[in-house]
Formats: sequence, structure tokens, C-alpha cells
Amino acid sequence: MNKQGLLQFARGHWILMIYKECGDNGIAIYEDLLEALHRIYEYVDPEICASPIVIFASLNNEPLAFDGRVPRDVADATLLSNMVDARSPFTLQALPNGRFLLWDDYVPSVDDLSRSSIVYKYTNAGEHFFANGHSSVFPCELGSGYLPMFKDVRDALEHYYAKKARRSTCTLLSEIWHDQDRLFLRNGPEDHMRDSLYSFLDGRIRDVEVNPEENVDAITPKPVDLRLKWMFCNRTALVEIKWLGKSKHSDGRDSVTYTDARAREGANQLDDYLERHCRRNPLHWTRGYLVVFDARRGARNHLEYSGREIVFSPEYHKIRDDFAPPIRLYLEPKQR
Repeated sequence: MNKQGLLQFARGHWILMIYKECGDNGIAIYEDLLEALHRIYEYVDPEICASPIVIFASLNNEPLAFDGRVPRDVADATLLSNMVDARSPFTLQALPNGRFLLWDDYVPSVDDLSRSSIVYKYTNAGEHFFANGHSSVFPCELGSGYLPMFKDVRDALEHYYAKKARRSTCTLLSEIWHDQDRLFLRNGPEDHMRDSLYSFLDGRIRDVEVNPEENVDAITPKPVDLRLKWMFCNRTALVEIKWLGKSKHSDGRDSVTYTDARAREGANQLDDYLERHCRRNPLHWTRGYLVVFDARRGARNHLEYSGREIVFSPEYHKIRDDFAPPIRLYLEPKQR
């Protein structure tokens, strides 16, 4: 069964479980909860949440209380991006009038809560629905479809490396080499690298539009290599591409050699792009991806750099939530 089939199966299982436990009213509340989930995840990025998220709708549509805890009233989902601390657990009740109640740094017993509500719980292990003490889970690595996930980008990049980049089986990448042994790059290979990755990503991630070389703002004309925009929510991914290795002119003269310092320059550049993009789009969830095409070769061992990871300083992916861990695509030489 493919991913879409698994998704349909899981949704069907959720609906059957909820109908069995709560009847027609449970299904009606479940549908209201799904609408709320879509609105919430436009303004909350669950992928940076290390703690659980609980979102529920009461079966009697009445506000609930937890041990005297006073919730904050949220008039509209657009306010959640500034009200929710994604690093701490939180609970949201979706009300029939489109408002929400928010309990910060608190997650109730979902088994108890599900006696009077349809409950959705997100953890880094999966998405769960609860009804009357019963639950159903769908693993996050498959993706439920309720979450527009940045993880889909990383999965696509890893697939691109395995299927296209590693041995330069992509037609565009096969043209970046000066020699048949894939030891030296041709002069100026970056356009082919960008176009290869663009061709692979375009249409591969559901509901995502991929655009090459787009300016982050009007102030600095240098564009980011790729911009991915989710069509139905406020998520954007910026992809900056750098290459490492030695390039040659067509007549065999040395051209440019880039070391790992070039990758660190790319990290600084992406950090700047993210800063400027976030200032212009404060309600957008943005993730930056540094993709490094690594064609370095050792003098005696052509595979010397195959297992040598790049050391970044600063490590933006550890100090920024919106900076994904850099992705190094080691381009292997021809095997003899």
C-alpha cells in the first residue's frame, strides 16, 4: 500500500473509531475539529515543537476548565503565531464561534478529556485522535495530510541525492563534469546544479510551488537559489545552493577551487536571507535549507572527502528554529 493509501486507511480508521464511540455527534465535532486544525497549523509550526500539542473540541460545544487553570482567549487563529511558545506544551480548545481557549505549558490527560471531547494530540512520534478513551495513531514519518510539513522538503532532498546526485545520473548533473572520471568540475557548474534540483523538486511535494532564483526583498538584488511556497498555507522554504571542489576551463586550465569555507559562506548568506524574509513576512513559517554539492577529491584517495562532514561556525541550525541542518550531497567519482 502506498503513502496515499495508508493515509486514506488511517483517516477511515479514525472516523470509524469516533463514530463507534460517539455516534453522529462525534463525527460532526470531528469535522469541526479538522477545520480548526487547518486554521491552527497555518500559524503554528508543529515540527519545531519538542513537547506535545493537544487540540480538542467539546462534544457539547461548551468551554472546559482544568483544575482552576485560567486559559487565554484567542479571538482568531492568526494570533496564535505570537501567542504560542512552540518549545513548551500547550492545549487549545476549538470553540464553535471560531475562537480558541489556550492553556500554556499544560497538557491534560487525553484519556480523561476524550470522555467529553474529540481530542487530537501531536507528538514527534505521530498524530493521535482520541474518543471516549480510545485512540488511533498515524506515524509522522508518513504524514497525515493535516500538516503541511517542512519534513517533506528534507525527504525530497534525500531522495534526490540517492536517485540523482550521488552518481550524477541526472542528465543536467552529468554535464557539470570536466572529465569522464568525475574528478574535476566544469567552469561555472552552479546553474546546472540549481536547474537539476529545481527539476526534481518541481511537482514532487504536494501543493508546493517551486520557483528558481527569487529575490528575498527589493533591497538586495541577489536572489535565493530556490523558493518553495505552499499554496494553501503560509509556509515558505528557501534553498541556498553551494558547491565545493575544483573546476577547470574547457582547455584544462584551472578555474576556481572551493573548500568547506564556501559552505560556511553559504550558511551566513542563508541566515541573512531568513532574517530579511522574516521581517517582511512576520506571519509566515519559513525554513531555510543549505544544500552543498560536494565534489572535493583527495590527491591520492579520490573518496577522501566522502565521509568528512563540514564543520559550521556558527551552527545556525542549532540556534535558529527556521534553519534546517545543512544537507551535503557528496558527488562520487566514477568507480573503476
